[in-house]
Amino acid sequence: MRTIDCTEAHEWQAVLDRCPSYDFYHMAAYHAIEAHADGYRAVLFVYEEAETLVALPLILRPLARLDGLTETLDGYYDATSVYGYPGPVTNRAWDDQEFFERFGRALRRQFNEMRIIAVFSRLHPILQNDAGLRIGEVIPLGETVSINLTLPVDEQFRLFRKSHRYEIRKARAENIAVVHDVEWAYYHDLWRSTLIRCSA
Repeated sequence: MRTIDCTEAHEWQAVLDRCPSYDFYHMAAYHAIEAHADGYRAVLFVYEEAETLVALPLILRPLARLDGLTETLDGYYDATSVYGYPGPVTNRAWDDQEFFERFGRALRRQFNEMRIIAVFSRLHPILQNDAGLRIGEVIPLGETVSINLTLPVDEQFRLFRKSHRYEIRKARAENIAVVHDVEWAYYHDLWRSTLIRCSA
C-alpha cells in the first residue's frame, strides 16, 4: 500500500492509466480543485500485488478544524470522496474477492497509520466499483440516469422522459441553442449574468 498526493499528478495518472476504466472523477486535477478550495489534502491510496492494483482517491480533512468538539483531535482525520462518482479503480476483475479482501485489510492498516477515523466514498454506478470494497458498508442511496450515446439521436430522444422531451421541444420552438464554447468566448458574460441573478 502506498499513497500519492494530488500534487504528484504524473504519478497519480500513471496509476489510472494502468486501469482499463476510470472517470474524470478519479483524476488528480479534479481532486486538487476541491482540496485547494477547502485547504484539504487529496490522496490516492494504491494497493499493488505484482502488476495488479486497486486505487482509491480520497480527500483528507483534519478533525481539529471542526467547531464544537469538546476534546482536541489534532493529528486525526476523516476522509471523503469528491463530489461525483469516484470510488476505487482497478485492473483486476471485480469478482476476485480474495484480492479485494487483502486490499481492504491493507487499506484499514493504512487508515490506522494515518489516523483516519472515518471514511465516506461515493461509488461509480457504471463501473460498479462497490464490488471492490471489502470494508465498511455499502448503502444504496438512489438511482442515476445514463444515456447510451452510441444510439442514433432520434432513438436517444425517444427514450427521454416525456416531460424532458416536452421541455426540449419548447426550447427549440423558442430558438434556444446550445453552443460548444471551445474558445470560452461567452465565459465572462455567463459568469457576470450568473452573479447578477444570484445577487438579486
